[in-house]
Amino acid sequence: MPVFEYVQNLSQAFAVPIQRVVQYPGMPLDQLKVELGSFHSPSGYTRLRNHPNC
Repeated sequence: MPVFEYVQNLSQAFAVPIQRVVQYPGMPLDQLKVELGSFHSPSGYTRLRNHPNC
């Protein structure tokens, strides 16, 4: 869905442009766990249209 279509009925909206994409070579899960240590990426997201007061 295009960004403008997604936010067309909102009085205010914010978007972060993706300026470039970098593809990295894969690695085994065991190695990734060593590299990341105890870090865990965020595991969720929020649809702003479900929170109109944000």
